[in-house]
Amino acid sequence: MRSMRNLLSANSVCLILILFLGLPVEAAKESPVRAAIPAGLPPPLLFEKDEELSGIVPEYTKALADFLDRQLTMSLLPRNRITMYLHKGAVDFLCYTNYEWADARDTYLWADALFYKREVILGRAPMPKQLKEFKGKILGTMLGYSYPKLDSAFADKTVHREDGPNEEANLNKFRNNHIQYLIIDEIFLDYYRKQNPDIDKGRERFLLQQYPVSCSVSKKGRVTVKQLNQAIAKLKSSGKLQEIFRKYGSDIKTP
Repeated sequence: MRSMRNLLSANSVCLILILFLGLPVEAAKESPVRAAIPAGLPPPLLFEKDEELSGIVPEYTKALADFLDRQLTMSLLPRNRITMYLHKGAVDFLCYTNYEWADARDTYLWADALFYKREVILGRAPMPKQLKEFKGKILGTMLGYSYPKLDSAFADKTVHREDGPNEEANLNKFRNNHIQYLIIDEIFLDYYRKQNPDIDKGRERFLLQQYPVSCSVSKKGRVTVKQLNQAIAKLKSSGKLQEIFRKYGSDIKTP
């Protein structure tokens, strides 16, 4: 009987603490959500300093956790380990991916798209108006990257690719007139323009392709697709997502 009274007393103390802190009982029981952040993303998508993650992807991931009303832990993971972590339920979601890019994409779940990632070709004005007009040209590209709308032209050498190690190295090569055209992520280009406002002077952008960026969700995780979709809708309708991108110089389009 004494042990039963002690148990009831302990439970009462916990309940009082929860009420005192202003937390609902259900929220107090929920575990933090765990998000994967892909290692190696270029700025401004990701900045790493003293193990602190910042930039566009960590910031909107934190905002999603706020709209979920959950605490958040973020894990910086190599791309080839993210799928394994999702399958095991070691992370709950990844919010910088696309169905077409993903490995084993049918083995986890998919939430709604957050925004469109746009790849543009940058070159001196006037730019070609159609993709076929780049025939015979050399385009700066990223090592190991695939460009679905140009891969067949690269394969048969009607258009030539010149690979670089990263976005900034390619831009420097372009500015020094080593290449005439450059394929680049518009988010990075907009961020680069903040420090180099002349990058667009006398130049134009040709939209090559845009991809919807969304969240892959673990089937064994702590968050449902429905919950994450609700948080995504709140993130977009609140204007917070657009605010994050504008901080780094970009105006993005949302689905």
